[in-house]
Amino acid sequence: MNFSRRNSFVILLLILVLSLVLTGCTPDANAAIISPRLGQVEATATAQPLVGPVEEVEEVAPPTLAELSTEEIRAGLPEEIASLMDSVDPANGPILALANACQGCHINEDPNAQLAGPNWIGLGDRSVLRAIDLEKDGPAAYLYESIIDPNTYIVDGYQGNQMPATYLETLSDEDLATLIVYILSQ
Repeated sequence: MNFSRRNSFVILLLILVLSLVLTGCTPDANAAIISPRLGQVEATATAQPLVGPVEEVEEVAPPTLAELSTEEIRAGLPEEIASLMDSVDPANGPILALANACQGCHINEDPNAQLAGPNWIGLGDRSVLRAIDLEKDGPAAYLYESIIDPNTYIVDGYQGNQMPATYLETLSDEDLATLIVYILSQ
């Protein structure tokens, strides 16, 4: 019996030691836990709250074609095309568009109509946005490149290889300048 009491005492002592050890392993909800993000947690925990009103950042609208200077519109154009833009008559644009079959894919009285190519209605302002998005010099240069190498910039929602890539050879510099001035005026 003495042995049994002793065993009971040892077992009780082991249970007590084990419970103390296990209690020491219980995480403290208020203590920082070591983790790969510990630095982030500490930085967040020690950050000072903002004092005073927070200023709202006003989103700046992109410029429209009317807000650009002549130099900004023509930036990046070949000099011979840019210089011709002052002397061409945009009223000849529809005649050139008809003669080169542009109207079938681009011109429509309904700006919401889905055509084979981007509608020219409103294309002046849209070309400003495209030039900004593509980090091009100016909207006229964007249009010039789109005419002479139509697969360079494919507008979302349209397919490539739809427009002839021969206009650099078939149109004169004056014709190109006329089309660009006409398209920008839409």
